[in-house]
Amino acid sequence: MNTRVLFSSLFYRLVIGLLLLLICGVLSYAGYKGVLKLFQAYPILKIDIVGDLNFVEPAKLQSLVIRCTEGTNYFQVPLEELRREMLQLEWIEEVRIKKVWPNRLEVFLVELRPVAVWQNKFLISSKGDLVEVEDIEVNHAFLPRLSGGEDQVAWLLESYQLMTPLLNQGGGRLIALELTDYFHWRLSVHHGGSDVEVWLARDKVIDQLARFNSMMDAISALGERRPVRLDLRYPQGIAVKWAELDENAL
Repeated sequence: MNTRVLFSSLFYRLVIGLLLLLICGVLSYAGYKGVLKLFQAYPILKIDIVGDLNFVEPAKLQSLVIRCTEGTNYFQVPLEELRREMLQLEWIEEVRIKKVWPNRLEVFLVELRPVAVWQNKFLISSKGDLVEVEDIEVNHAFLPRLSGGEDQVAWLLESYQLMTPLLNQGGGRLIALELTDYFHWRLSVHHGGSDVEVWLARDKVIDQLARFNSMMDAISALGERRPVRLDLRYPQGIAVKWAELDENAL
């Protein structure tokens, strides 16, 4: 009798256990299907690009956004990947992305500002990105002009960023910078109300600009004549071309 009762108890426990397993399986499958259905819902249907954009190529931006969001939805869209990819585009400085329920993305973009003009034809960003624009002399006349070989953009930009603060310390402003075929630097510097052409050797630029600042201080102290050309390529001296005296002013 005890054996039969024990057997019945074990049998009922086994049946109950199997039923519970079955119920759990059904619920798990239903939950899985529900979650899967949820993830398949709410696809990204609209992407708003916010920002004052002048140089970013719309075709590249659109292609990137489609590639990173296609087949995803509100829950799955890879925001960090999309942000990293956008930062690789030319002229992009900052990217912020926000999800808006239930199916929209807001992308906030900040462009790099142009820092110079290359070959009187292209604008240059601080990263060295180039973009060709029209009416550059009219709309960007305030930017310094850089010129050199086609493969020297990065070198010219780095040199410009080095020379600018050094000239500013002496009261000058770099207007134009050229690397000649003989790898000499030719600068146009606005100083004391007038422009002066400055020639530098390729090496020891910092030392030469320090001499230029000292020379301009000494010339300013004279107060009468002003130079139109300074050549600092000589290790032990400076060649100066002076502006013509205005006889009517004497």
